[in-house]
Amino acid sequence: VRGVILLGYFFGALNCAIISFVPNFNDLYVLAVTSGLGVIFAPAIQALYMNSAQPDEMGQVQGAVNSVLTVTGGLGPLIFSRLLAAFQDSRMDCMPYLLTIASNFFCSWAVAFMALPQKTDDSLTVQLECA
Repeated sequence: VRGVILLGYFFGALNCAIISFVPNFNDLYVLAVTSGLGVIFAPAIQALYMNSAQPDEMGQVQGAVNSVLTVTGGLGPLIFSRLLAAFQDSRMDCMPYLLTIASNFFCSWAVAFMALPQKTDDSLTVQLECA
């Protein structure tokens, strides 16, 4: 799961680099492939937390993960569009993309060194209680 999350961040950074530095509009067609690969981390994150949750907590965990994805899905474009407008007339018009690349590298570093949640196995206890 960690590898899929890191791969998603890599393709997200690659997309920003392509958008920032392509010399020709036709080169943007590469984004048709790489942008799809950049969003593969969302199901991996959801699977990571769902697999570590107890059966009676899975609905709450799924709701929390989807809530965070929804909030960030709204805030991300809002913040990015403001940055894009602020740097549009400057010599650093690719600055929002560079900041996104830096954010992806920071998140990749955090994911690479974080302790992943482990699933606790209470199935034996449940079986003993039911027997």
